[in-house]
Amino acid sequence: MRNLESEEDVSLMGFYGTLRKDYGVFSMLGLGDKLRYAYTCRVPGTLYSLERYPGLILEGDSTVICDVFEILDPICLPLLDEYEDFFPNDPEHSRYLRKKVMPFEGKEGFWVYVYNKDVSDLEVVESGDWLEYKK
Repeated sequence: MRNLESEEDVSLMGFYGTLRKDYGVFSMLGLGDKLRYAYTCRVPGTLYSLERYPGLILEGDSTVICDVFEILDPICLPLLDEYEDFFPNDPEHSRYLRKKVMPFEGKEGFWVYVYNKDVSDLEVVESGDWLEYKK
């Protein structure tokens, strides 16, 4: 598993939970014209249920399904950071951190929000697919 830590140009974002393309949150946040769907893939990691939304940990032998989007308007990045409780200047108090990952399908790396809290009491989403889990 490769996790690229450097803060570089954020041009692709992967979403594995409530921001997946079929979940309907994009329009609620006003992001529909700021992102363009690129592809769906699997990344290494474990998906946990926090009941209303999931958390990805980049550990374990499982895979997690992500919808990858091209960022068309950089204004959406601070909106996404706020939605995900990611504070770039205060990672210790962030619920999620933004990390770069490489998908199994050999495509270009992209950024995801990785859960930054204890997962010991959380349920694992065995399928790695939040949409399937919430059906």
